Amino acid sequence: MKMFASPTDNAFNDFLANYGFYFALAIAILIFIAVVIAFIVSVLKNKNRDIKENIENKPQEEQLIKYIGGEDNVISHSINRSRIVLVLKDYSLVDEDKLKSCGVESIIKMSNKITLVSNDSSAIYKSLFND
Repeated sequence: MKMFASPTDNAFNDFLANYGFYFALAIAILIFIAVVIAFIVSVLKNKNRDIKENIENKPQEEQLIKYIGGEDNVISHSINRSRIVLVLKDYSLVDEDKLKSCGVESIIKMSNKITLVSNDSSAIYKSLFND
């Protein structure tokens, strides 16, 4: 025996029995849409951050070229992950201290080439030279 039964109890139970599946489906679709929107927003934020980093790296790229003696000093170059290997005309034009202040972690000198090593995956090296 129910003490506080209201006339709407049966109506609500009937509603759930008849439309519960559609109600649950609508909630699932809304949750899916919210997740997709959150994913899109995070992707756009990452893309904007990458664009901002590229803009900020432009002066650094110009400084790197300047500190290796200019683009005319470079005979050849190759980029491999966090390293850029350069064959230069005049190795005396390289300013190692200033290169290190631009983010070059170490400089490896060999007889006919110089290798610049960076912490990142050569993001700033990608557009150093126009191929």
